[in-house]
Amino acid sequence: MTIQPPEREGASEPGGPQSPAGPQSPNSPQSPAGAGGPQSPAGPQSPGSGDASGYSGPVPPGGWQQQSGRPGGTGGEGNTPAIVALVLGILGILGAFVTVGVLGLLLGIPAIVLGVIGRRKVKQGRTVQHGGLAMGGLVTGIISTVLGAILVVLLVIGIVLLSSNSGFQEEIERQQRELQER
Repeated sequence: MTIQPPEREGASEPGGPQSPAGPQSPNSPQSPAGAGGPQSPAGPQSPGSGDASGYSGPVPPGGWQQQSGRPGGTGGEGNTPAIVALVLGILGILGAFVTVGVLGLLLGIPAIVLGVIGRRKVKQGRTVQHGGLAMGGLVTGIISTVLGAILVVLLVIGIVLLSSNSGFQEEIERQQRELQER
């Protein structure tokens, strides 16, 4: 179903009256003359030569065409590093708890690097997309790296403290003897 704008006074200004097919977007492709498509009674029109409402001819057989899939016009190339940085940062934070900091370090550092790359792409004007995701990837990468480092340091401190405790060593030896007696 096509929604047509209300009729305006002065629709018979330059460019002629609207065709029965309805108005057309000023930037949509025009049907060439004689191509079998509907034409307005005044004949083919060039883009922008319509009435004051901005419509310049009949709707093409496929209906109105949207100009671009990206809001705000063309944004250049995409910003994949920003998206990957955010994903790695989040996985690094979650993985740091599961692997006692190892995944936090392994995923956090690439997240920081990719977050910086994504921010540079936005700053240099190569893309207008995902500046916030790049910043989020940078922040989650930093959190993941710091959290991973803290957990690894705590693990090392715990191992050193337990191995230097003579009571703990005696308990381990006692349990080993019990296992061998079984």
